[in-house]
Amino acid sequence: MKKIGLLGGMGWYSTSLYYNRINKYINRIRKNNINPEIIIYSINFDQIVKLLEKDDWDSIAEIMINKANKIEEG
Repeated sequence: MKKIGLLGGMGWYSTSLYYNRINKYINRIRKNNINPEIIIYSINFDQIVKLLEKDDWDSIAEIMINKANKIEEG
């Protein structure tokens, strides 16, 4: 089974929901009690909010791309 990369941290609750649903789905389709290998990179959402207030979408994109690249490296 391949690794799954998840960019989280936009809210801890949504990140936990994604993690939960992915695991339940994998267990349902595989019909066994396994956990897929998941890499979660959680972003500090406060940093994103401050950039949103400045309408600084370029910096937000840079952060997101950097973290996505880190997941890909994993």
